[in-house]
Amino acid sequence: SLKFAPGLLGGPKSSPPTTHLPPGTTIDLTMETGPETHLSISGTMMTFSGGDQGIRTYQVDIVQGQGQDKKRQTLFSIDKPSDGDPRLLWAGDLDRDGKVDLLYDVTDHYIKTELALYLSSAAKDGELLGLVASWLTVGC
Repeated sequence: SLKFAPGLLGGPKSSPPTTHLPPGTTIDLTMETGPETHLSISGTMMTFSGGDQGIRTYQVDIVQGQGQDKKRQTLFSIDKPSDGDPRLLWAGDLDRDGKVDLLYDVTDHYIKTELALYLSSAAKDGELLGLVASWLTVGC
């Protein structure tokens, strides 16, 4: 098991590169033995006075299944102008239940890092993933 998390055994995993997913992106996160699963990123971008791009709005939804059986959950959203750079850091099956788990940097400002760990085994009724841990650091 993993230190400080006795129920987690470090199951099969598949990790994409650390990447910012701009609004309009859909990424397939279907596990080998799990249901069809996608991340859907929506929102709008803006240009700051110096010409740099930033987020105006940003939302990350996880979508599982198809047709009538489709389920959707918003994991997080940023609803203000931001120079943050949210990133998918890792996707895989940490809790060994055959469904995707995520580690996401949900930051909304360039000077901080805010990590969020979502596990499928921690999902409440009506959810696909449950937030089990978060970590915030600020620096300059």
